[in-house]
Amino acid sequence: MAGPGGILDKVVDDATADALDWWVIRQACTDGLRWPQLTVAVNISARQFQAPDFAARLLAVIAELGSAPAQIELELLESGIIENFERAIETMEVLRRAGIRIARDAGRKVAFTLSDTFCISRHGDDFRALIAEGQVDILFANENELLALAQVEDFDAAVDKIASQVPVLVVTRGEHGAIAVTEGKRTSVPAQPIERVVDTTGAGDLFAAGFLHGQSHGYDIERSLKLGALCAAEIISHYGARPEVDLTKLMADKLDG
Repeated sequence: MAGPGGILDKVVDDATADALDWWVIRQACTDGLRWPQLTVAVNISARQFQAPDFAARLLAVIAELGSAPAQIELELLESGIIENFERAIETMEVLRRAGIRIARDAGRKVAFTLSDTFCISRHGDDFRALIAEGQVDILFANENELLALAQVEDFDAAVDKIASQVPVLVVTRGEHGAIAVTEGKRTSVPAQPIERVVDTTGAGDLFAAGFLHGQSHGYDIERSLKLGALCAAEIISHYGARPEVDLTKLMADKLDG
């Protein structure tokens, strides 16, 4: 049986990707019929969610198979929202009215990364509204992104302004490490030392992955930050955005050793 990499390598065009996306959804709905007492969570790609007919197609599949809308829970990436914020909100409202739950509706925590200052220049007002409405539980940003979002020039002022609006604010600071603010308490960790920086592609994503891994496994904020810094350090030490070592072993050696 092929693993995920072997399957995804065969997805060479949008038509194949679309067919695979909808096969996953149909399979999830079918499985839900077998386990009516369970919630079925489906991760939706940004490309799929932004399709103008996504909500209509999803509701048609549910009706065809006889699934219970309330049993379906959709997990969305932030890119599926920011590419067309207005359409995303409209789609979510249609699905909610039909009884389908977005992850937050089911009590899941929502992590959001600002991605790039360019995204903030285009969608900053939407981001600020999303945060002000309490729709973000964990916000990730680097220094420049945080300043752009807060619309101030002083780092500490930006931290204070945004941290008051989210349960957890995480800010990466390059060679200066990272901080997190939760319930008014600021926690800082240094950057993990490496011989030299080769390629920063993927550093933010790997930091967020490490931090979220820590939080989902019950680690405290400081340990979660250290894990994020460790993952980011590994990725910037070589070319490419995929780890070249076993991160679980790396964590055990560096943090537990």
